[in-house]
Amino acid sequence: MDPLTSISLVANVAAFVDFGFKIVSAAREVQSSTSGTTATNVNAEVLTINFRTVVANIKGSRLAGNSQLDEARLAALVDECERLSDELLGLLDSLRARKPGSKRHVFVIALRNMMKRGEKEALEARLDRCRNQLQLEIAQRTSEKSLERLEVIAASGECQTNELAVIKRSLHDLHQLHSTTQTKLDSTSFQGLNSLLKLCGQAFENVALSKLLSSIGFEKMSDRLENIAEAHATTFNWLVDASEAVDPKASLGDLESLEAQEWLRYTEVQDSYRKVSREALTSWLLEGNGIFHIFGKPGSGKSTLLKHLLKHPAVQNMLEGWAGGKALIKCSFFFWKGGSVGQKTFSGLYRSLLCSVFKQCPELVPSIFPSLWQLCLQGGNAQLTDAEARRAFLEIMERDEVFTHRKFAFFIDGLDEFEGDDTGLVRTFLGWTRLRPDNIKICVSSRELPLFQERFSSYPKLRLHEVTSLDIMGYVKSTLEENEDLSSAVDHSLTLHLGQKIIEKAEGVLLWVSLVLRIVERGLLQEDNPEDLEAKIDGLPTELENLFQVIFKAIETEAHPIDRRRAMLTLAVCLERTSWELSNVFLHQLSFLDEYESDCNFLFKSLRQTETIEDEERLRRCRKQVNGRCRGLVSVTASSTDEPDVPIPTRRVEQVAITHRSLIEFFSKTQVREVIEAQTQGFNMTQFTSRSFVAQQMTEPDPSSIEESHLHFDILGLFKVVWYHDFMNTSIVTDVLLDLQKIPFLSSPLKVSGSESYRPMDYGWSYLWRKRAACRRIGSHKEDRTVAEIIIFLALKYGLPELLTPPEVLKGGALVQAAQKIGPQHLLMRMFDTLLASTQPSWNQLELRQYDRLLKTMAMCLRDGASPNLPVTWQQNYPLLDRFSGRISSLWEVLIWTTLCGYDQVNGMQINGQKRILTFLPIWVLFLAYGADTEFKLKVDTDHAVSLYQDAIRIVALFGKEQEDPFTPLFIPRLQNLVVDMASKQNGLLSLSDITSLLFPDNFHKFVPLLEQQGSSEQDGEEKRCAVLKSFGLDLEHWDPPPPSPVVAVFPEVFGLSINKFVLEMLGPYAVDEPQRGIVVYTKQGIELLDRNNPAHDLVDILE
Repeated sequence: MDPLTSISLVANVAAFVDFGFKIVSAAREVQSSTSGTTATNVNAEVLTINFRTVVANIKGSRLAGNSQLDEARLAALVDECERLSDELLGLLDSLRARKPGSKRHVFVIALRNMMKRGEKEALEARLDRCRNQLQLEIAQRTSEKSLERLEVIAASGECQTNELAVIKRSLHDLHQLHSTTQTKLDSTSFQGLNSLLKLCGQAFENVALSKLLSSIGFEKMSDRLENIAEAHATTFNWLVDASEAVDPKASLGDLESLEAQEWLRYTEVQDSYRKVSREALTSWLLEGNGIFHIFGKPGSGKSTLLKHLLKHPAVQNMLEGWAGGKALIKCSFFFWKGGSVGQKTFSGLYRSLLCSVFKQCPELVPSIFPSLWQLCLQGGNAQLTDAEARRAFLEIMERDEVFTHRKFAFFIDGLDEFEGDDTGLVRTFLGWTRLRPDNIKICVSSRELPLFQERFSSYPKLRLHEVTSLDIMGYVKSTLEENEDLSSAVDHSLTLHLGQKIIEKAEGVLLWVSLVLRIVERGLLQEDNPEDLEAKIDGLPTELENLFQVIFKAIETEAHPIDRRRAMLTLAVCLERTSWELSNVFLHQLSFLDEYESDCNFLFKSLRQTETIEDEERLRRCRKQVNGRCRGLVSVTASSTDEPDVPIPTRRVEQVAITHRSLIEFFSKTQVREVIEAQTQGFNMTQFTSRSFVAQQMTEPDPSSIEESHLHFDILGLFKVVWYHDFMNTSIVTDVLLDLQKIPFLSSPLKVSGSESYRPMDYGWSYLWRKRAACRRIGSHKEDRTVAEIIIFLALKYGLPELLTPPEVLKGGALVQAAQKIGPQHLLMRMFDTLLASTQPSWNQLELRQYDRLLKTMAMCLRDGASPNLPVTWQQNYPLLDRFSGRISSLWEVLIWTTLCGYDQVNGMQINGQKRILTFLPIWVLFLAYGADTEFKLKVDTDHAVSLYQDAIRIVALFGKEQEDPFTPLFIPRLQNLVVDMASKQNGLLSLSDITSLLFPDNFHKFVPLLEQQGSSEQDGEEKRCAVLKSFGLDLEHWDPPPPSPVVAVFPEVFGLSINKFVLEMLGPYAVDEPQRGIVVYTKQGIELLDRNNPAHDLVDILE
């Protein structure tokens, strides 16, 4: 039994102690009775029967203990309890009055009570002994592994799905026990029960909070912060603590030298600037309000400084002093133009800050998200739109009670990296500080752009590159003097001399210093004399971009062709990841570059499992090669993780990335790209990514230690490279799958840590169902997944025809066998939402190729037996949709309703401000061809009364012979509309044929055989299917699907661009568009607020 299950067992055993005392008390009452009544005996019998049920439950479980002896002891105790309860029940039965109306019989029963006195006393003594033993067992079990695991869960909020169920059950049992007024536990045991109850409750709520936070957050949310290098040694410490300011005399050696005297005079002036800057910052931290603006040149260390301020204890102390007696809530966000959408937009800002606030103030969650919080407490998974995240954060900012006991300090980096309206961004931050001038302050950083300079001109500021000279000198000194390879070539005088030269040229740009030091180190290793080193520094340009060009040119003209090509390949690999917003390459994976270059088929030779010490040596060697070959343009950094409680393996500890975002701009230049491409000709990026990944797995010393989340992350990255780089070419995909089949542990289940592992399906259409607040995201299925299954599920995002109809080289392989084992129905369900979401407003070759592969995979699944009519579920353990909608909807029903609503309009997504047109035609054809149920009616209810809004028409979808309506109705204006016009002529009901003719008017004649095929013989049905599939180009033997074409917008008035105008017109005097709040609707129940970006969601609730 796992540790947590024993908590439930403890609760049940503890419950027996209470039952036992009630039983004994009841027995004593019978014993002391002078009248011979059996009333107390009946009460005792009921209690004993209840206890007998508890014992049966305990006996049906595996008993937990530290050893077999512990389990045997507890098992014997439970058997004893069972036997005693049976004996007591038998005794009480014998004392039952069979003829309650007979005085003689009642007298006999009373006499029997007297005669059984000794037997009852013996039973009481034995029950007392059981009580004492149970108390000992409770004390032992609540102090062993179960509590240890529970404490971990309570601290982290991360647990397995089965553990969550155990905690929930245990919490219920413990609450029942605790509420029992006559519990006879002694004070020590009762105190232990209280502690266990509190710990269970804390663990359960923290798991629910973790689920909610995972729905608010986004992929790579913390990557930018984690990837920023830590400030060097004492760099920037002086800004927040005067006692940590570096004494310039300490490192001068000969104070009488001319250079030393010049340096001291320079530092006196520099120190005065630093003092002013320190006072400005510390004063703002301690008692200031509003904005503090840190600005400077690119590469001057702004992001590094903000990260330093976030972590420095002196900053924490000063902010706590500013907060006074209130709780300090400290949040941060680092914009990054080269990152994902969330890393450079408002949506990511709001989501990140909301996560941070809730982590520090979990007590706010139930009032901000009451429905989602209840869903998470029930074990469900929430889903949050960008608009809801924004609205929730602004609601926190507007609530007076939030600030009664709290103050907020925000640190926002890289305003110049924001992608959007810069003026709106500045206005937002100023708005927060003006709304709560005494309770909100914001430290921001940016480049020296006029907009930020002007809007923040009245606030305290720090021009960073003007005050970093002493930091630069300290960095130069430690870099040169602490390098073991240079220790014999460097002295104080040379360090001072070179440091002054570098400071003079750097103009406060730390990135410039870092790159130039690589050149100096290289010169010292070559034993250049001081004059030559000085000349090299003098010859370097001060502008970063020009310096990048000098360094890149040096790599381009490197004498040794191997070093030159390997450096360019390293740059190419890193740039590939950056260009497609993929994760950085791991140093261990890059370490196979030399082997791949020597022989691209190295994977098929003898690779063996390696020990940790061998991995460390491989990493050391690769680290040195990267630093030497690339001359600082790429850096080896520590890996970040979204799962802090999951240890990072040695092979994932370090990653390789472009050193600074300024370099990304440099490498995006056409002439630079052309040089890299010319130097890396013949290199197969996809093949290297695949084979280096597989080589990692083949040399893994302990496959059982591999985390599922890590492998999922790596495989998804691999498929993204294939998708972006090779347009999912069938031969390329086949080669990659052949490589993956080399992994020796494909059939092994993986280790899972954390509350959630790979989510097989995210139901983006959850808004369609009734009670959608409880159905934001259908929970993920938790099962032991093998490596092969993970590969297959992730490959489904890009289509999987190579495994469903495998080429000869893949037949019989482990991946093909795994796909066959999963089966076509489950494969279809896994890929369905990806297929719906894959269509784009502007189709390029890459997107067309993916859509084609997904369609072909769907056709193969249907050909092999998958049905569009089966419910949307995953085996028996996947949460079924009927828990929310009253029935289980099929894939076909979901397809119909999403087509009618416009999939992305339902979810509130728009591309470049224009409606995203979806193409469902081929999917409709395939589903109908393979037996989709044609029993469907669309009810257009023109007589539906909608409280105040008499101009709305209600649209309901009715499925099956029972005409069930699982989906949230639509409301459209009573305007001229094709659907309304047609429905008015047909008693308000439209058939599937009617809807198909509206959706696909140009192809409707081809649909007719499919719509009429129900009732046809099997042979006729097969002939019709083949004919229709061929007419649409969807026959697998002659695959040529139609190009994407727009679907007719069935309800354009509601789900078109004019939705805000429609809402305001329809609601008339009951709605007003307020710029700061959104669309405000006045109803009988009070004020309702609609999201301006997507009011349809909230409108449906009001109309219903």
